[in-house]
Amino acid sequence: MQDPPERDATIMREALRGWGTQDTALIEMVCSRTTSQLQAIRYAYNSMYQRSLDEDISSDTSGDYRKVTFILRISYPLYFLCSFVVWCSLFFLCFLLADF
Repeated sequence: MQDPPERDATIMREALRGWGTQDTALIEMVCSRTTSQLQAIRYAYNSMYQRSLDEDISSDTSGDYRKVTFILRISYPLYFLCSFVVWCSLFFLCFLLADF
């Protein structure tokens, strides 16, 4: 039986292997793990596969999707980014409604 970080590293590896990315698995990892859990996953991935999780994600994604997964590479809490996006959207909406 694997430790949780090792299990998650295995899931990440499988999500990134082959043609394309299994987006659901990658998004679940980014959105449902704490910063310390993400760091442990990165360490386990590197130890198990002698590869950089950051580089594998970067090489397998592109565009805005790559930017979002950048959160994983810098271990920044995704909920903060989501809060910021919601706040900016509300601010922009209020700005538009103020013109009417």
